[in-house]
Amino acid sequence: MRRLLILCLAISLAGATGVWSQGLDGWFPMEANRDSDASGNHYNATSATGVVTVTGVRGNADSLDGTSCVLLPDYFNYTGAMSVALWMRQTGGNVMVSSWQDDGLSGMFHFSVNATPKLYCGWAATTILTGKATLTNNVWTHVAMTRGGSPGSWTVSFYVNGKFDTSTTTAVDPAATNPHARIGGYSTSTFYWFKGRIDDVQFYSRALSVRDIRRVMLGLAPIE
Repeated sequence: MRRLLILCLAISLAGATGVWSQGLDGWFPMEANRDSDASGNHYNATSATGVVTVTGVRGNADSLDGTSCVLLPDYFNYTGAMSVALWMRQTGGNVMVSSWQDDGLSGMFHFSVNATPKLYCGWAATTILTGKATLTNNVWTHVAMTRGGSPGSWTVSFYVNGKFDTSTTTAVDPAATNPHARIGGYSTSTFYWFKGRIDDVQFYSRALSVRDIRRVMLGLAPIE
C-alpha cells in the first residue's frame, strides 16, 4: 500500500509540472532574483523601492514598511476572469496587490487588508467585497481572490488558508484602463501601501477553484 501511495504521488507531481502555465500569468516566489517572474512569461519587476528580503514561508519573502512596493510590468491588466493568490504576514495591512491608475482614481483590481483586519477588494473606484474572517497580525496567512463571470455579471470570492471565506456577485465592471500593477502598493500614493511581508504571489487569468487554491497554497500546480 505504501509503495502504491508513493507511486500515485509521483505520477501526480509529474503530471502537475506541465500545467503550471494554464492561466498562470505571473509568479513571484521572491527567491534568488527576488522579484523575477518564475512563470516563464518574463514579467520581471521593473523596480522595487525600499523592499527588504526576509525569511518567508518557502525561502525568502519581501518585507514592506508602508513606504515600499514592487512595480510590475503592465501585463496584469485584467478586465475579465482572474485570480491572485499569495502568502502574507500583515502588521498594518492595506493593498497587497493591485492594477490601478497612478492617480488612484480607478483600476482593474486591488486585493487588500483593511484595519479590522479583513480582506477586501475593489475595482472601477468601487469596493466590491469585504471578507468575513478576521485575520491575525504577524502570522503567515495564505489568501486568494477569484473573479469569474462576464461583463455585467461577476462572481467574486475570497479564500483564507485554502478555505472559502465569502463571495458576492456584482454588475460593476473593472475599469478599462492601462494602469500599473504593483505588489504592496496602490497607485503612487503611499497612503494605501502594505505593511508586512509578502511571499509567493501568483496571478492567473482565470478563476481558480477552491481545490486549485489549496494546491497553490501547498506549492503544487493547479489541476482544474
